[in-house]
Amino acid sequence: NTNLDVAYKVLLLFSKLSDYKKQIYNGFVNTLGNNAVVDIKIHHFNTALFREHIVNNINNYDYFVVMPHFYDDPAGALGIIKTIPQDKLIILDKNIPSTDLHSASVYQDFQNDIVGALEQGLDLLSKYNKLYLVFPGIGKYSPEILQGFRKFCMQNDFKNEVLEEINPHTEIHSGEVYIVIEESDLCNLIKLSREKKLQIGKDLGIVSYNDSPLKEILLDGITVMTTDHMQMGETAARLILDNSKDKIKNPFVLIRRGSL
Repeated sequence: NTNLDVAYKVLLLFSKLSDYKKQIYNGFVNTLGNNAVVDIKIHHFNTALFREHIVNNINNYDYFVVMPHFYDDPAGALGIIKTIPQDKLIILDKNIPSTDLHSASVYQDFQNDIVGALEQGLDLLSKYNKLYLVFPGIGKYSPEILQGFRKFCMQNDFKNEVLEEINPHTEIHSGEVYIVIEESDLCNLIKLSREKKLQIGKDLGIVSYNDSPLKEILLDGITVMTTDHMQMGETAARLILDNSKDKIKNPFVLIRRGSL
């Protein structure tokens, strides 16, 4: 787009496309309004692909908004991020703990967020005797979620276990709580509970990661811990409009519903 009246040209570099990422995008674009042309590219957690996007576009944009989720070569990815002028860079969704990076950011603090959210639900969790985190293989989600889960269980003396998935043959029992990230695991867990005649919210607890309209109504409501994705996008846009270098932690909350 070569519209010369536009105040900003922005390149969003997302790790993947999902409903949550779309909410971030919508919040971002709506807040910038007609002031900007926004392009989006997906790096699929791949450092080489990310490098290509940056090298090919470094002179074409006023701002680069980057989700730095890289598990294959984090040091290489950081090196590429540092080639972007810091006054043109906004880090999104995940903080980069680098002392020599002074760009603006809007981030989730994955480890402490999960600890804080589970602590908000201690009164409900204490009805159960074992916590499971269903965490798909490393490379899709921040390993800090896993670290935060273990930290919470250790601090509060919960028996715990990490599973990679819930499949039709997973053994589930009364007195267990499952924290699930993937919706396929959530669906399988609900099916298994029905087969075993376990009442969700009484015999077996479910906490899902990230809220959606469907989770609000499913089974009288699925308890979630979630950041506000729309707000993350809005805040990132506001950093551009205000020419700000702030580092802002996005809110993260436990929303209590019937499944815990």
